[in-house]
Amino acid sequence: MVCFPARAFWIVLIISILAPVAASAHQLQAAISTVTFVTRSGAIEVIHRFYSHDAEHALSSIKGQRVDIVQDVASQQAFGRYVSEQFQLRDQHETELPLSLLGIELDGDFIWVYQETPIPGQLTKLEILNSALLEEIPGQVNTVNIECAGELDTLVFSGKAKTAQADIDFVACLSG
Repeated sequence: MVCFPARAFWIVLIISILAPVAASAHQLQAAISTVTFVTRSGAIEVIHRFYSHDAEHALSSIKGQRVDIVQDVASQQAFGRYVSEQFQLRDQHETELPLSLLGIELDGDFIWVYQETPIPGQLTKLEILNSALLEEIPGQVNTVNIECAGELDTLVFSGKAKTAQADIDFVACLSG
């Protein structure tokens, strides 16, 4: 009879429970973006965080060939341009606010895309279009947090829901 110490039993039990969880940890296709009004600089800063695996899958699908987003800087830049095409901010006149692509950064399992635009004068409404990965990855969910002078609104984009309006009083938050 083999003597199995209690401590080893618990370690094996925990590993056997957590191993399938770790293997399926990236089953959720989700991205998060933040839109921050920085009044001291007069800019709207946009930061997107995607799983690099999802970005690679989508870009491979779009290009019709396998890409390596982790090792290939050109693929990272192509993904940044793709996000720039799929994410838009519009004002109350439905005029697109021109977002500049500032950069792309890899960090562990994530790829970050940075954008910004000047805060427009007399902004009363902000509509967001966010269709990044929604066509390429079934079940993709994009969350966007909008922050303006302490006010916060969260918008969720998935399936056919690709546009939404922020519920923030921009006149009050930009004048304060």
